[in-house]
Amino acid sequence: MTTSLIMATFGHAHCLRESLNSIVKQTRPPDEILIVDDASSDGTSDILQTFRHRHPRVRILRNPKNLGPARSLNIALTLSRGDFIAGCASDDLLEPCFFETTLATFQRHPHLGFCVGDTYRFWDQSPHQLMPHKTLPFKDPCVFTPKDIDHLYQSCHFVIQSHACLYRKQALIELGGFHPKLHSLCDWYLNLALALKHGFAYTPEYVSRYRLHPQSYARRIQQDRWKRQESLHTLIDLLSNAPKLDHLFTQYKVFSQLPYPYFIDLCKRPSLWRRMAPSVFKKIASILRKRIDLYQRWVYTQMNSKTNF
Repeated sequence: MTTSLIMATFGHAHCLRESLNSIVKQTRPPDEILIVDDASSDGTSDILQTFRHRHPRVRILRNPKNLGPARSLNIALTLSRGDFIAGCASDDLLEPCFFETTLATFQRHPHLGFCVGDTYRFWDQSPHQLMPHKTLPFKDPCVFTPKDIDHLYQSCHFVIQSHACLYRKQALIELGGFHPKLHSLCDWYLNLALALKHGFAYTPEYVSRYRLHPQSYARRIQQDRWKRQESLHTLIDLLSNAPKLDHLFTQYKVFSQLPYPYFIDLCKRPSLWRRMAPSVFKKIASILRKRIDLYQRWVYTQMNSKTNF
């Protein structure tokens, strides 16, 4: 079983070295590291060239113009040689056990679409104050077949974190990779489609770190009304041609996972009210949970600050 790490980077020179170092310090290093520089102009190219000279397994591509993360990741996915794929954002980090832990699951269940673990979150500041974030509320490893997915979404509130996933490459290829017109929703939608078609495994170990900052790619897309609308038009078109996914979104309230600006945009469309209705109360509950979570993070930060002082 061979593994590839693919990355698309644009304008992340300030945190790129830290991300790259987390990749090469794996207890089971990836067999290949394929990085697409999406026409950065902030010193990213110099960092990547230095990194490649130190690590022979690294391959670097540079787009002549900015294509966006989805198209750049699809380029890397097509050119990758591994049987299994991890996609690390250039501002996120992998725990040293990432590949060893997730690949061990695939050795027992090679037919699944992906394996996901738990993740830490941290604000874009130093030193990192890690906030544990569990993907699923289970203490033991679990395997979910496609037939289990409906019940899982009915009984649990969770979002699959792409930065904590190792994917089976062939499963990604079969579904067409990352849809560019979904923008920052492309990996979220792909994870749902993979789960429904191939099933997935969950391992209750922390395998990655997700950087929180106000100018992330996802936040910028949310603030861009045109791209936000394009994402939603594309999502509704895709669901209209995927009955099982549409059923999951409507009956099991997966629409509630959409970020608030997207959710409000959909609620403004009378033609979608019937499909959106089951998700409304779940979204309200989700917003309340996030407010509580933000407060708990603030308390956690304050307590750590006093301890360090």
